[in-house]
Amino acid sequence: MADYYKKNKKDFLNQKEIKVRHILFFVSEEGNITEAAQQKKKAQHVLELAKRGSVFEELAKKFSEGPSKDSGGNLGWITKGTMIDSFEKAAFSSDIGIVDNIVTTKYGYHVVKVEDIKKTKIKTIKEKRSEIEEILLKQKYEKKYNSWIAELKKNSYLEIYLDKNPSAKRQKSTTKNGKKIRKIKTNNAKGNIDSINSKQKIKISKFILEWENALETKNRRRYFSYYSKYFKTGGLNRKEWKELKEKEYDKYKFISIEIRNLRVFKRNNFYIAAFDQRVKSNIDDQIRKVRLYLKKHKKGFKIAHEKWIYSSYSNKEFSKKPLLSSDTLPKTSSKLSKKTKSSIDILPQALSK
Repeated sequence: MADYYKKNKKDFLNQKEIKVRHILFFVSEEGNITEAAQQKKKAQHVLELAKRGSVFEELAKKFSEGPSKDSGGNLGWITKGTMIDSFEKAAFSSDIGIVDNIVTTKYGYHVVKVEDIKKTKIKTIKEKRSEIEEILLKQKYEKKYNSWIAELKKNSYLEIYLDKNPSAKRQKSTTKNGKKIRKIKTNNAKGNIDSINSKQKIKISKFILEWENALETKNRRRYFSYYSKYFKTGGLNRKEWKELKEKEYDKYKFISIEIRNLRVFKRNNFYIAAFDQRVKSNIDDQIRKVRLYLKKHKKGFKIAHEKWIYSSYSNKEFSKKPLLSSDTLPKTSSKLSKKTKSSIDILPQALSK
């Protein structure tokens, strides 16, 4: 553990944090030039008041149009990578207590004040002991797992189809003991994978997000509605699985889910959503690889089958993969973009990435 700490000291840096307040003058996406000019004029007026020594917190309570108004514009402690770029760049380049510029973002004009700064520092091995232990255990696990898989492959007969041609022939092979496998012809090779168009991928992505939200909000009725009445998993039918899931639900005080690295494709009659999922709750914090086998339904999709295994990813490795969220979905129509337009009521979330 000491050797790992010495070699990877840069990974144990505490990120620089700043404590920030802001005063927002909101400009809607539909706003015209006149409205924008009026809001900027208000921002300049408040900036001058702040420069003359007026209490920033009181100015925020009086003038701000954002939801942090009642707390005096308090955004708390923030780190790099958590706020929209233009706001973050201005905030992290400011000195403590200096209010000297107006920051422009897609939400309008901000007067920003940095109240405190926590500088970057290296955490000690004592502080990071449990994290290093977890990393090293996962590395050992992965090494043994890969060795085990390699041995399985060595002793198994595998058929891999990359060609969609249904008349493709399976190849002759031998097992470890030299016993011959006869050549087989097939007119409908199982396992053929078909790509899907972006519209279908968006529909499935939205389905996955709704399914995720139902579990996070512990809405049992809605969560179970995403599963087909013919659903089976791990040798259990839908009724048996639901009974086990109900017991699991009772143990949760809170649950937070993050989905990354979504891949969607079609195989035979199934649409398959494959992704990495982090499930964090009062019970545990686990990363798993998940596959949902979806069947088309009159209202969209239903989950017909589910497979998952625990992953050896570290939280750091997992966080580098592309996140699935409503913000990462491509916009395909004006109707979709209207739904995702920001309003004053959701600005704290909108400011975050």
